[in-house]
Amino acid sequence: MRLVALFAVSRHGRTVLAPSPIGLRTTGADLTRDLRAVDRADRVVTERYAMTTGKRLQRQSRMTESTLTFAGAGGG
Repeated sequence: MRLVALFAVSRHGRTVLAPSPIGLRTTGADLTRDLRAVDRADRVVTERYAMTTGKRLQRQSRMTESTLTFAGAGGG
């Protein structure tokens, strides 16, 4: 069985980005298949920025950033 890593995004239970395969292929390695998730780290990111027009010129966005670590079939 070949394993393929997928990436998807949802917001409030609704799909924003449908599942899509992710990976990296170089001349030295093919990391598009047989990846195994080994770690995940989440952190909350808050961005503040200014708009040039609109009712609220100072805006803020809050999101969760996820950093994923994978191991290939060879272990690395």
